[in-house]
Amino acid sequence: MGEWLYAFAAKEIQKYILQGNKLKDMVGGSELVNQMCGEFLTRSLNELGIDNSEYRIITQTAGWARIQFNNGNDAKRLYTVWPLLVDRFVPGLQVVQSLVEINGDINNAIEESEKKLRAERSLIQVGLPEIGPLIERNQRLGFAAVRYAKGEDELQDRQTTRKRDYVGKRKNKSAMTTLVAKMSGAEDTEKQLQYRWPDELDDIAGSEKKYIAVIHADGNDLGKTIRQLQEHVRSSPDKAIDVFKRFSEAISQATESAAQEAYKRIIKPDYEDRAEVSKKPIFMAARPIVLGGDDLTLIIRADLAFKFTRVFMEAFEASSKEALEKELGGFNIAGLPEKLTSCAGIAFIKKAYPFSRAYELAESLCAFAKSRAKEKDNKDKDGFVPSSFAFYKVATSVAGSYSLIRETELTSKDSSEALQIKLWHGPYTVGSHDVNLVSYDDLVTLAGTLSKLPSGSIRTLITTVYTSALKAQTDFDRILQVAGSTGKKEIADKFKAQLIKITGNTTNPLWNENGNSPLLDAYRIRELSDDTVLVSGGNNGKS
Repeated sequence: MGEWLYAFAAKEIQKYILQGNKLKDMVGGSELVNQMCGEFLTRSLNELGIDNSEYRIITQTAGWARIQFNNGNDAKRLYTVWPLLVDRFVPGLQVVQSLVEINGDINNAIEESEKKLRAERSLIQVGLPEIGPLIERNQRLGFAAVRYAKGEDELQDRQTTRKRDYVGKRKNKSAMTTLVAKMSGAEDTEKQLQYRWPDELDDIAGSEKKYIAVIHADGNDLGKTIRQLQEHVRSSPDKAIDVFKRFSEAISQATESAAQEAYKRIIKPDYEDRAEVSKKPIFMAARPIVLGGDDLTLIIRADLAFKFTRVFMEAFEASSKEALEKELGGFNIAGLPEKLTSCAGIAFIKKAYPFSRAYELAESLCAFAKSRAKEKDNKDKDGFVPSSFAFYKVATSVAGSYSLIRETELTSKDSSEALQIKLWHGPYTVGSHDVNLVSYDDLVTLAGTLSKLPSGSIRTLITTVYTSALKAQTDFDRILQVAGSTGKKEIADKFKAQLIKITGNTTNPLWNENGNSPLLDAYRIRELSDDTVLVSGGNNGKS
């Protein structure tokens, strides 16, 4: 039999990881998914008696993989048993899979494989056996209970049990934590700093911190780049598998390298500073939930979120340039980008807020940033989508997607005004992109001027901008006048000048021609960041 392409993908992977909203369950779930596509997959192939010379893993990342088999019988053997193996290793996680004969054209095989996976995803998979009326249930998830939690009066289902047991083994240092090893790097893994990463949200927020942040980052234009690779290999089919494998490796290298850079510059120094003065063991003020392919999802203490995001996104540009050259430079691929960029969303929440909703908000913030950054007028002169992010602080009991928040919470309902005023202005760019979007540096500079003006007056101004644009202009002029009469004229002038720089509106600098105001975003930067961000202007992510 000829060559075959086998592919599988986890179904609703985010839902699986986030179920339960407890950090230790998310930690266990994310680690299990990561290892399923790594060590467990390799071990399963070996146990099935498939020699490693008879297959080649093309793509291998969190939740999915593509494998080229030299022998169809080997491929069918894995196809037959893999869902059962996954159910034993990661209970409750559903996978879809496809098996396609290559017939000399890997592009067609990949397209056919993706079509089959999409069809499989649309099918409803029923959990068996059904839960009968006499079966106790896990109160948090509603699944069939299998045991009481150790030391707790809580019934656990099979899925939660597996996640909790994994975390327990990790605490005993008998299980390798792949995600934190990817983020902290080999040196800190050897020092066993991996065991100083928290399993509880309280350990991230700290005793005096009310807010934490959920960061979700995702690469830009990967679909476009893959299409360029597919076009290239049509004329060189013998190189196709090597090209796709190397591209997958380049993306993983870029993401992990960027995460490590942000860890070394933001998370680790913060940990070391606190550890130096603490009289008891402490934890890192962050925890990675997803780190694979071009995706990163991280929980982090609120005051570190902006600095981490900035460093990660700038490092991703630099590391992707290096990785693409290293892995694909020798193939002379027409149209291959020099580097890759990313977008991110940051949701600021209180530690008791449902994490699944926070993740959905961070994901929608990232999608908003991508959508705006990809607009034709916002791409830089070289055609790159600028690295940018959007953020939002949840101040209500329940928040929906960012599009709903913009419409219901951040858009003025003053029908007497000809222009609707909107209390959002993002996304904000990082890096050296010369585009129409507002840079994060400019927003930080505006936040720095706000920090030198009376906080009550600024809060009142933001409220007035939302309720009455006409009165807002009067209040704005009054703030400038009072600042000038109390020896703060220089600050007042800088405040106005920075607003004009951001909005481009010299007549009424509180908002731009579309009614978008940066005031609330700048106020949130001031509120959620530490003072070093405002002093430094956020230029390098160091503090």
